[in-house]
Amino acid sequence: MNTVLLTWNPGFSSFRMLDHLHTIESYNADEELDYCLNWAIRDYDKVTIGDRYYMVKLGLGGVGIVGCGTITTMPTQGDDWRGEGRKIYYSEFKPEVMLNPDAVSILTCEELSRAIPEVNWYHWHSGVVLSEEVAEKLNKLWDDFLLKYRVELVEKGTYASGNDKVYWNILKRLHPE
Repeated sequence: MNTVLLTWNPGFSSFRMLDHLHTIESYNADEELDYCLNWAIRDYDKVTIGDRYYMVKLGLGGVGIVGCGTITTMPTQGDDWRGEGRKIYYSEFKPEVMLNPDAVSILTCEELSRAIPEVNWYHWHSGVVLSEEVAEKLNKLWDDFLLKYRVELVEKGTYASGNDKVYWNILKRLHPE
């Protein structure tokens, strides 16, 4: 299983902050989404169904990880979201956790840079597969973050599949009995 880093800057992305907030609301309400959740994948030849992804928000406001989940389709070529005629591949994904960076704590790019300096967290092509070593560090950092901010994230309406279930599964994985 690979770990894929998806980057997002709502300032120039076709997926705006309002789209992100709508997605969180829709998932929390168990509604069918009226648009497909997919993202550009740079390493399309390495990404497979079941790979884990982390979404890093860049640009204005809070910057850092705003979600994670699972890649659900193989990358397929599609229209360039910028309309520049580039060869772009997309994969669909299913969120496990989605955070509103303007309402809750996030794992910031600053924290990521200190813990994993071999990655430039402020500038990255979307859909890049991380090395196993970096992925391991990131998974541990993310699990620790979710445990630390569990109460805040649940109380403020952030989406987590099965809500508290996600956090209990992480706790069990970190502290098997």
